[in-house]
Amino acid sequence: MTTHLGTKCGMFAMMVLLSAASCIHARADFVSDIVLSIDVWAGSSHATYVVPFSGANYDATQRVVTWARTTSTPLIDPNTSMTVATMRNASLSIRHYPPRILIAGQITAGAQNAVVLIRSGWLQYPPIFAGDGGGRVSVSLGVADLNNNGAAVDAIGEEGAGIYLAESNEFVPAGVEFTELINAIEVGAGGTATVFQNDPPQGTRQLDYDVWGASVELEYTLTAMDRASYNTQFNIEGPTFPTGDLNCDGVVNNFDIDPFTLALTDEAGFHATYPTCEIMNADINGDNAIDNFDIDAFLELL
Repeated sequence: MTTHLGTKCGMFAMMVLLSAASCIHARADFVSDIVLSIDVWAGSSHATYVVPFSGANYDATQRVVTWARTTSTPLIDPNTSMTVATMRNASLSIRHYPPRILIAGQITAGAQNAVVLIRSGWLQYPPIFAGDGGGRVSVSLGVADLNNNGAAVDAIGEEGAGIYLAESNEFVPAGVEFTELINAIEVGAGGTATVFQNDPPQGTRQLDYDVWGASVELEYTLTAMDRASYNTQFNIEGPTFPTGDLNCDGVVNNFDIDPFTLALTDEAGFHATYPTCEIMNADINGDNAIDNFDIDAFLELL
């Protein structure tokens, strides 16, 4: 069911939307200002490595944020000058739609056992309503003993807790938990091991609640002088043309302003101009109506 605005309200909507269009810029507003953070604690020492959006690469056409560092970087406590750990490499990819968060890398602990916390930035994407989407996580986690006395990575928290956590709609751990995977890996002297887990094992798991955002994190302990590696991916699938995509080009951007305004004010005109597009993609707030209550939600998507 659709309920359209009157002409006066439609004119107002167009003015609002044109004003919004003038504010669109190169900043990828679907990700947080910090796209990746790595924190490591060893005893009373703490080091952090932060990747701001300004330090990443942004492909505005594909709406993908990427970042990579391939050289070893010591993580040093600024107060004690202690090298808490070494980040051997790290990479990140955050895609707006279909939503995806990929993080990978390797960290070697310093002279003491380390607590490692790796967090992606916040990804916000066009809402996918309950029953219309699915999710899948793939995780590879490895450990290598570098000092010939055994090595281990262990999850932090309650027994059976996972090292890798994927959340919908808020930052971990405040959102709706999609999954937590891999609770521990141990090897003997000189050993290496890698564990793979997928959730679900095949295909995707249907999401029975509305989703509009995602974040992931890894949190674990790592034995001194040993190395942990990780390669993870959280994918969310939704309709081919996401909510707010009114010109059916697969993305939500300023090119959707005119068709959105048309959907609000002239249903027949919308169908005539965009015959293969779904007008209910203009129902941004999911209340089964296209009206002025969708305007603010549409501007948020832009």
